[in-house]
Parts: sequence; C-alpha cells; structure tokens
Amino acid sequence: MEVFILLPPILVIYFMFGHMNGQYAKDRGRSYWLWFFISFILPVISTIILINLKNKK
Repeated sequence: MEVFILLPPILVIYFMFGHMNGQYAKDRGRSYWLWFFISFILPVISTIILINLKNKK
C-alpha cells in the first residue's frame, strides 16, 4: 500500500530528469528522445555521461 503512495512523486522526478537531460542533449546537437529514455532509466548516470560528452554542433 505504501508503494502506491510513493510511486507518483518518483515518476515525476524521473520525468523531470528525462526532460532536463533531453533538452540539454538537444541543445548540444543530440537526440532529445534518445536521451529522454536513457535518463528515464538511469537518471544520475546519464546526466554525468551527457555533461562529459563533446558538443556535436
């Protein structure tokens, strides 16, 4: 029962990470949706990887 109470805030946080990293990737010339889904699955690790990637533009 407690799991269902915590599920919506956790999903909101994961969507925020996905959107934030997707926008950052798009600004750097990379695919928004690819990084959105990667960030949704691995939020903190994908942020670190995306920061360290070179700019494609």
